[in-house]
Amino acid sequence: MRAKIQEIRRNGLTAVITLAPEPTAENDAEIKRIERLQGKWVTIEVKDATQKSLAANSYMWVLCGQIAQKLELTAREVYQHAIRDAGRWTDVEVTAEAFPALAQAWDMKGIGWWAETYHAADEFGMAQVRLYYGSSVYTAEELGRVIDSLVEDCRNLHIETKTQEEMDSMLGEWREKYG
Repeated sequence: MRAKIQEIRRNGLTAVITLAPEPTAENDAEIKRIERLQGKWVTIEVKDATQKSLAANSYMWVLCGQIAQKLELTAREVYQHAIRDAGRWTDVEVTAEAFPALAQAWDMKGIGWWAETYHAADEFGMAQVRLYYGSSVYTAEELGRVIDSLVEDCRNLHIETKTQEEMDSMLGEWREKYG
């Protein structure tokens, strides 16, 4: 389960940890499973979900650079295109006048973090906005989708890529270490 640790309270040998799980069906199912284990001894393994495999992350940027060179774009433009196509986002509704401040604050999180309006403001002044997350917070599966998308672009542009076995090995290393 992917969750953010909100609070840790200690009282002697007892610790109460408050988690804020990402709102996904998988996490909801995991919470229900955990509820059934209440009062039983369990083993808990904690991994830093924001850690990345340096090999997989580096390879993603190599692909972005190769595509950028071929298409005369920047690596950032290629990266953001890949995030848009295969990455993670959240849709929100904001007033049209609040959008610039929201976009600026979101963009400050990093290169892959940006906001765009996908439905213009309605008659009440509310716009539909998509907030894209940068790959720094992706799971192995999420980064794998982004890399797969970039590899597909490379193949369409006749740019050589690693073999599937090499890519699986990189992502497997990440999965083992970080989930």
